[in-house]
Amino acid sequence: MINERKILIIDICQVNSSSISEAVDNPDLELDSTGDLAWVAQDEIYYYGGSSAESCSLVDSEQSCEMTASVLGKVWISFYWKLDAEEEPESVSLSFHINGELAATKNVSQDWHRQIFKLETNSNYSCTWIFQNEDLNTGTGNSRAWVDKIEILPIESLSEAVDLESSYDFETWGNAEWYSQYNISYCNGSSAQSGKIGHSEYTSMSTMTYVECVSFWWNLESEGGGYDYLTFYIDGVLDQERYGFVYWENVQQNFHLGLHNFTWSYRKNTLDRYYNGQSSGWVDKISFQCEDTTYLSDAMDAPELVFRTGGNAKWKVTEDTSAVGKSSLVSGPITHDELTWIETKVKGPTMILFWMRVSSEDKDPLTFYINGVVESTISYFHDWEEYVIMLDEESNTLRWEYSRNFGRGWGDNCGWIDGFVLNYTEPTPSKTSTSDTKVILVIILPSVGVLMCCILTIYLNKKKKHDLELEGDEINLFDLTNNANPESLNETDKGKKKDGGSKKHLKLSSSSTNEESTYTESEPEKNNDSDLGLEEKIIIQNNQNSNIDPNDDLQQENQNENHKNTNTQNDNVNIDAENNDLYIKYDYQPNNSKN
Repeated sequence: MINERKILIIDICQVNSSSISEAVDNPDLELDSTGDLAWVAQDEIYYYGGSSAESCSLVDSEQSCEMTASVLGKVWISFYWKLDAEEEPESVSLSFHINGELAATKNVSQDWHRQIFKLETNSNYSCTWIFQNEDLNTGTGNSRAWVDKIEILPIESLSEAVDLESSYDFETWGNAEWYSQYNISYCNGSSAQSGKIGHSEYTSMSTMTYVECVSFWWNLESEGGGYDYLTFYIDGVLDQERYGFVYWENVQQNFHLGLHNFTWSYRKNTLDRYYNGQSSGWVDKISFQCEDTTYLSDAMDAPELVFRTGGNAKWKVTEDTSAVGKSSLVSGPITHDELTWIETKVKGPTMILFWMRVSSEDKDPLTFYINGVVESTISYFHDWEEYVIMLDEESNTLRWEYSRNFGRGWGDNCGWIDGFVLNYTEPTPSKTSTSDTKVILVIILPSVGVLMCCILTIYLNKKKKHDLELEGDEINLFDLTNNANPESLNETDKGKKKDGGSKKHLKLSSSSTNEESTYTESEPEKNNDSDLGLEEKIIIQNNQNSNIDPNDDLQQENQNENHKNTNTQNDNVNIDAENNDLYIKYDYQPNNSKN
């Protein structure tokens, strides 16, 4: 009975006469099916092209189904395979052998998966796929294996792998060589991959050409935590470095036209602390014809600088908001767990100035970096703010980066920058004269004893805010500029007495350096001496009694006596007895130790 079943299956496998080579999408490849049972072409299960090669069922123990191709070397061989092991786990296996040596195997069910191997020498290679029963006691009639899309690919030069013309020469050195491969790429099927290295080893590749810009894409699987690095150098100077897992990221740099050397290097540290994947780096799509980014410099009001942008989206010009001029730069549109950046390089030491603004969730920041170190971070809603920073290093990479987390987002979900100034110089405070600044206060007190006019003229050397506090008896809070009638004011408008006098605040704010400014009163507000920038508050005490009856001779005598006492106490207080006007002069001594 077993023999009859075996013969029946063989007949079924031989019914389909379609070419196996055509089924695996390589009609020029000669494939021989050997072993106890044959591989067949079929069109029900496939990865590519509508057909694939399928193994037959293995009825008895120790049966195998083999398929062999003869390949002339110095090429890559690539294929996709699939295993459906419906019997007991590990009872069957699908394996690939090169010249009789095991190259890859699987013994559990797995969907379509690519395998690629390098046949390095210029000789004939025997490449064999084997589906076999590993259990000596049972058959595996329900298990199957498939192979599809077998490709024979040339071993490209490094220049071809990164999509450059063959005229570009690449050099590779270190503990291993970079090589072209087809397994992982950004575009066109191939890329350059760093050679396999161990701890404390490195592998590098470089090229030299006469250009003014470079652009490329790179990918990385390495140990995180800043231990194993993929780096990029221009003329021997470090330009970029990455570690951990980086999925195909674009790097673009502009510079002066000339002969430049470009080097990519992957380096491992002394041990593995974290998961590092394949522990390798890839470079692809190198181009020396880069995008014109002068529009970024123009929008930043810095045409002398070169800006480049990248990440999950590029920064762009906007006229919706700006701090300087008509336009600014806004971060590119990104979604959750993405980022967008823009950067430039400047030489130091120098001082820079720029503006930043953001509208985002509080955990989605706009961050400014200097040489990879965080300098400033803003988030939520932060309107235009000016930043003045001293750069002490000779070489400085300035980067603005907007990133989003997994939250829902808020506001416009973006950041802006504008108004970059290189070699910025802070304005030097100027003085009106070599002598101390003077404040002259004139208060006119009519015979009724109430304040009718108060004008303060002051010269300030800095843009500061100050408070001037007046104390006097029955000084009413009313609109001095309109000369309101004090008797028409209600009690809330009048100054409240305190220790025999009342207080009113005049808020001073100079509109510009070295300008004469006239200040009028404002509502009292909390006084902060640390914000005054003064050596002391200007306090003037008026000891006159504003409720004197002009017909009472005794009260008038007392008032005149008070005037005399006031003049005795302060030579800067003068009284015009005829008009009953009080003139107060105060010499203000600024504190030179403060800003």
